[in-house]
Amino acid sequence: MRLLEQNPRSGEIKVLVTNPDDLWHLYNIILPGDIVRASTYRREEAREDAIRAEREKKVRIFLSLSVERCEFMDFQNALRIMGRIVEAPFDMGSHHTLNITEGSDLVIHKEVWPGHVMQRLRDAVEGKGNAQIIAVAIEYGEATVALLRSYSVEEVATIHSTSMKENPGKREKSDLYSQVVAQVKAMQQLPIIVVGPGFMKDDFVREAKSIDPSLFGNAQLIHTGQGGMAGIREAMSRPENAKLLENVRMAEEARVVEELKALIATNGPCTYGRKEVSDAVDAGAVEKLIISDTLLRDGSVNDMMKSAEEKKATVFIVTSRWDPGKQIESLGGVAAVLRYRLSQ
Repeated sequence: MRLLEQNPRSGEIKVLVTNPDDLWHLYNIILPGDIVRASTYRREEAREDAIRAEREKKVRIFLSLSVERCEFMDFQNALRIMGRIVEAPFDMGSHHTLNITEGSDLVIHKEVWPGHVMQRLRDAVEGKGNAQIIAVAIEYGEATVALLRSYSVEEVATIHSTSMKENPGKREKSDLYSQVVAQVKAMQQLPIIVVGPGFMKDDFVREAKSIDPSLFGNAQLIHTGQGGMAGIREAMSRPENAKLLENVRMAEEARVVEELKALIATNGPCTYGRKEVSDAVDAGAVEKLIISDTLLRDGSVNDMMKSAEEKKATVFIVTSRWDPGKQIESLGGVAAVLRYRLSQ
């Protein structure tokens, strides 16, 4: 994302969308009640005659919407912003949808820009968290290939080797490895991590380098206790892999949720549930506030985030699109790591 203009007095920021990850950031930045101004196409005037209306050409105009809701269309690489027109050459008060894609520029107006929103905007401008990585999980007779993105962990393929179970020889392993290399080769060339239990992942990387050294020459090995998607999630959540995956936003979310789970399991300083977390925020006890993105459009939760930031807490927004986010959802969508244990 490129920051084009910033006016602290008016509360307006103008940005240019430079990649699909920016659309996900904007989905989490633009909230109901914000004003968004952008270029769009609209019929110049309404016609009672439906046939004439269909033939009426659309004209390109700039208009401002009072935002009512947003939809992130990840398969179309688009963000739809819906609301009422508050500034335009015509059709004031009518509903309209802005379709924001790569290459779009838009102006966002907020009465107040919270700290966590500004941090997310800075991260997007700096490209922090936007890295994409191919993850390969290898275990006996099976391999999983996934794509780690800033807003999702997408399982691309799972390859089974039934012949390996019947005849676990070198030829059968080589066949499985060749299929995995072919799958990765068909994808966009990105950094690769290879995870899994035991030594099979090491064996795979050795053969993969001999098949295609340019593709797997810099592949990183990560030991996990399991294979498949569970192994990939385990690798992402481990603190020791933070440096390796520092530019993958989903990995940061996974580590924060894993920290919370460990504290819950040991009765450590943490809490969850809207009332419990709200009380902890009021007491100034929250070190990390963890919020599901599904609650971003809830006014009371936004007040909680603002209060937490005023008391020097760090706010983490986790996506509900994958397991760590779903785990926060199961805790009421709100949780916190505390500076100290609160009395019961």
